[in-house]
Formats: sequence, C-alpha cells, structure tokens
Amino acid sequence: MQQPEIVKDDGLKRFFNQVYGYMALGVGVTAGVAFVLNMFFKSTVITILNNYSWLMWVVFAGELLMVISLSRAALKSKAQTMAYFVLYSVLQGLTFTIIPWVYDLGAITAAFLTALVVFVTMSLYGRLTTKPLHKMGRIAFMGLIGVLAATVINIFLGSSQMEFVLSYATLIVFIILTAWDNQKLTLMYQNATETGSIPVENLAIYGALELYLDFINLFLSILRIFSRNN
Repeated sequence: MQQPEIVKDDGLKRFFNQVYGYMALGVGVTAGVAFVLNMFFKSTVITILNNYSWLMWVVFAGELLMVISLSRAALKSKAQTMAYFVLYSVLQGLTFTIIPWVYDLGAITAAFLTALVVFVTMSLYGRLTTKPLHKMGRIAFMGLIGVLAATVINIFLGSSQMEFVLSYATLIVFIILTAWDNQKLTLMYQNATETGSIPVENLAIYGALELYLDFINLFLSILRIFSRNN
C-alpha cells in the first residue's frame, strides 16, 4: 500500500497545536488528581485499597472503556469525546496515586524529564521525516501485543529480571509508536479535511489520547529502568 504524500500547511500546524494542548491538559489532570489524593487523602486511599483492592481492577476496566468510548464518540460529538478524555485522565490519576509510594521523587522527576525529551524528539521526527513509518509502526504494535502478553504472564511469575527486560522492550516500542502516531495523525488530518469523515476538532482530542498514552508509557518504562535497584 502506497503511503500518501504528507503536505504541510497552516491548518496542520493549528491541528497539532490542539493535539499537544489537549494532551498537556490530560497529563495535567492526571498529575493533579494524583497530587491531590496523595496530599490530602492518602490515608483514605490506603484504607480503601487495603479493604477493597479489587477496585483497582475496576479502574483499569474503566480506563479501557473510556478508550473504546472515546474512539466511537470522536466520529460524532466533540463534547462526548472531550468528556471521555478527561475522565480517562482522571482514572489514570487514580492509578498514579501509588507511584510516590513506590519510587522516590528524584527518580520520578528524572524519568518525567527524560520521557519529555524523548517524546518531543520522536514527535518532531515523526512530523518532519519524509520516510513512511507505517511498517515500523505495525511492527511496534505487534511488539506491544507481545509485551502486554508477557506482562500478564509475569504477574504470576513475579520475575524481576523479566520485568526489567519488559521495561526496555516497552520503551523501544513506544519510542517507535510516538514517531509513527505523529505521522499517522498528519495523514488522518489530511484525510479528515478532504473527506469530512471525522470533525478535525474531534480528531485532535483522539490524537491527544494516542500521544498521551505514548508519553505515559515512555514515562513508566523509563521510571522502572531508573529505579531498578530501588
């Protein structure tokens, strides 16, 4: 399948400004929820998790439901798409509440800044390169499925060595996906403006979710690598 030609224009710049703006909003909501819960409700959260640990699985299921719902809503309603994105960010903030309990602040800060540099670098590469990245993107997606399967298996094995290897594998996968998703969004924007298949503003929110997921997974994999001996 031939890769469509990527055309740069002012509309595309505005589109990506929206995408990155929405993504930053999502990251901010996640960080804000985690901060507030840790600062003011830590003892309550600990009590709830001690007595109802199954609630974490409910949160994970809710996150998956929000992703599916957002993908469908993006074809119709901007308000619904935005609501699902914000709710997903809030749910992610609930799960991120436990991060300061496991990792020290220095490692979290270093991992966040490193992930930011990697994300910006690969985003620029994905947007500026003229090389089609769809083949690498497909390989990375298949790698992601393998990583998820191995992660589930390791939940039962509890191997720290396997977890370390999976952290590097996840990092590589999302480095590639970050570049590919940026290029893919460029192509999706061009298709949306030509065919009207999806409102551009809705597409911007959908794109923000994809890049949000890339960034969060970059951050988590780097954090695990930096904190291997902690």
